[in-house]
Amino acid sequence: MQRVFFVWLTLCLAATGEAGMKAPAPPLAVPALSSVASSGAHSVDAVHYRGRIRISATTFPAPAQSLLVLRWKVRVRARRSTRHLRFQLTRSARALQVRIDGLQPVLRDAGGEYQVFLPRVWLPASLHVLRFQYVLRAPQPNLALPPASAANASAWYPVFSSRPFTTDLTFTFPAHWKLGSRGELVSWTAGRQHWVDNTPSSSIALVAGTDVRVTTRDVPGVNEQIFSAAGVSAPARRQIQGILDKTENELRMLLGAPRLHALNVAVIPALVQVEGDAGFVAAPAGGSPQEQQWELARAVAALWWPPSSSTTVDSPARLLRALQNWSAMRAVRAQLPAAPAQLWLCRRNEQWQREASDPAQSRASSSGPARETRQLVARDTLVLSALKLQIGAPQFSHLLAAYAAAPSPRSLTSFEALAESISHQDLDWFWRQWLTPGRLPRLDFSWRRIRLPRSGETVQVRMRQHGKVFSLRAPLLIVTSRGNYLQMVDVRNADTILGIPVSGTVSSVQIDPEHLLPVEVKSAPLPIRTVHVRRARRTRGRRRM
Repeated sequence: MQRVFFVWLTLCLAATGEAGMKAPAPPLAVPALSSVASSGAHSVDAVHYRGRIRISATTFPAPAQSLLVLRWKVRVRARRSTRHLRFQLTRSARALQVRIDGLQPVLRDAGGEYQVFLPRVWLPASLHVLRFQYVLRAPQPNLALPPASAANASAWYPVFSSRPFTTDLTFTFPAHWKLGSRGELVSWTAGRQHWVDNTPSSSIALVAGTDVRVTTRDVPGVNEQIFSAAGVSAPARRQIQGILDKTENELRMLLGAPRLHALNVAVIPALVQVEGDAGFVAAPAGGSPQEQQWELARAVAALWWPPSSSTTVDSPARLLRALQNWSAMRAVRAQLPAAPAQLWLCRRNEQWQREASDPAQSRASSSGPARETRQLVARDTLVLSALKLQIGAPQFSHLLAAYAAAPSPRSLTSFEALAESISHQDLDWFWRQWLTPGRLPRLDFSWRRIRLPRSGETVQVRMRQHGKVFSLRAPLLIVTSRGNYLQMVDVRNADTILGIPVSGTVSSVQIDPEHLLPVEVKSAPLPIRTVHVRRARRTRGRRRM
């Protein structure tokens, strides 16, 4: 009998509705992490998890079950002065015990979001130790469960925020099982493994069972392993390995040697939406190839741009996540044919535009970073595209390679200085306008065809900004009967009007057709206008002296 156990961030052991079970155990469901984070209730960040997890499989009494006994020692840092503590954990945790700084507080369960009144006020940036102990039961031992979506996310370990943290995990499990987790395996015996990850990441993952396939890949400078859950076919595993090969080769040519040296990949028999993260990632075995490539590419990109747990003003955390996104986009685009790649890129950038400008869209986003973080990271990703348009593609590629090779610690200030050095441009105005908090620019774009007697077909475009005036360089696409015109236009004023001669009949005009810029564009085509130019008549007569 196959026995596979799979656990992930936002995943608790949910009931699978197996036929033949008369009284299945209730699913361990709690509110989505995104809904908890959007309430603004989180006042602390996890810094380090030290976990002791014991897994056992029971066959009697029926139905068969898997049992987890979990003990956590979590070091957290207060964000602000607070008297209240909240964390997310499945409400199905049994005999939950919590001790904070050696004291046992009273817990209040609000549907999976536990609330604690602290005995004393925690000061900003103060460190504290929390200890947890509880038991989880799965309705059956034969599990191959993917990460849950945002709509039914559940936490199998205490979740405080989406900030990256380090881990030290020890697992005890049946001796005939195989197991994989995040980080590097530093010691092991039969039925016992110790995993350590000193690189901050924002998730904890576990895949274990009797039929887990473990494949070690020969990648220069990277210790890479693939854990395949039962039910994943050999062609699906080969497809995952092919995507990893192409992605790693593309990023190595773009960025040079990776900074991290460990990547673990879990291949699961379902299509899911997950957050790529350093150390461990779920690769859906099936579904849309673009989304599959995207999830794997973000995990591989984290080898060059590892997450940062810094919370200082000059923190590169947002920048590193934006660089992960941009590098993953580059890798996916290189693997797709031209037309599908352009369509996929447009949709991905359009999604980021909505997240960056519309708070309601961010609240509805999938699980992962909190709403505010997602909104900022989406904006920063588009700012990188705006920087590429400003300084040029060759200089931008040189910038990424140089920053990837820069010694630690890397910072936002060092990135800005490096960009100015490589581009030979003063970019102070660029950073001020895009990185200053506030609403994104709104661009009202309109165009009309003007027929001139001598010049012929001409396109007149008008771009008006509301509120704060931004300076930006944007691509303009003009589609005509004789071909397409793509050129860069500079928008510097509140009202910009340009005339562009073209050949052929114009059918459409688009500003920022691939949604590369962090702007809100509203387009409104205007009617055709024919301009007649009359020649001045000469009068004959004698010249006056």
